Amino acid sequence: MKRKSITDFFNASPKKIKQESRELLTSSAENPILINDEEEIILNENNEQKFELKKKNLHHHRNQEFTFILNEKDTGVQVRYMERFLSQRESKELFDCLMEKCEWTSPKYNMYGKDVVSKRKVAFFGKPITRNETDSVVDTNDGSVSRVYNDMVKLQRDWPEPLLNLKKRLEELIGEKYEAALINRYDDGDDLIGWHADREASGFSIASVSLGASRDFQLRPMPKQNTNSSNTTQSPIQKKGEIITKSLENGCLLIMNGATQKHYQHCVPKRKGVLSARLNITFRDINVYGQN
Repeated sequence: MKRKSITDFFNASPKKIKQESRELLTSSAENPILINDEEEIILNENNEQKFELKKKNLHHHRNQEFTFILNEKDTGVQVRYMERFLSQRESKELFDCLMEKCEWTSPKYNMYGKDVVSKRKVAFFGKPITRNETDSVVDTNDGSVSRVYNDMVKLQRDWPEPLLNLKKRLEELIGEKYEAALINRYDDGDDLIGWHADREASGFSIASVSLGASRDFQLRPMPKQNTNSSNTTQSPIQKKGEIITKSLENGCLLIMNGATQKHYQHCVPKRKGVLSARLNITFRDINVYGQN
């Protein structure tokens, strides 16, 4: 099977290209060229084309209905999904930016007494630095950043502009403050992340944006421990049919509320048929991460 490049997942079909084709006019920041109802194209100071979201599109997303993957009254668990949160152009621009700007590492962790290298690469952006009017860096770190993620992961503080814009956009849409972004990179279907629950404090959600190749995302109830087992390591009990599988496509948004991590685990399993890369950005609150 021919190995696809990531460009294949962003290139529009001939039919879509025909529908979106426009006669290019003189463009400036004051007179943008409209591409469709969600995007506009402007020229930056280097006379390069740059796609930006129009402000009114935030209201479009507020009115757009989420699909509930989970909505439990007894546990309070809510997992919501929005299929086309980012357009193809926005997704492509952000994907290319992160592939270039992220400092990728492969985390190591201990499993049953053995050091294991993760089957994925990660990048971590902590509490953003800010700049004053003279473009000098203003460090707002209050010391909380040291307890955020994993000592094996390189901490980055200077966020790329497209990532920072996405953070602000999600904050306005969801109504929560996010000060950290963990980015998982899956180069193909062999890369994965096993069953786990994140260490977010209850009441704080995780917002997840997917870029590139589609990958299956799975949820299952938190396994019960087999206390009758004679083995020293307790084995989890899991009923058949309890696993929920959802394909996360390019540009989609998934939101897990705080109760989800208490009652459910999630994973991205291996998929042999996936030949291209996927990035997943999870936005978190740095001030509560790792305290539970």
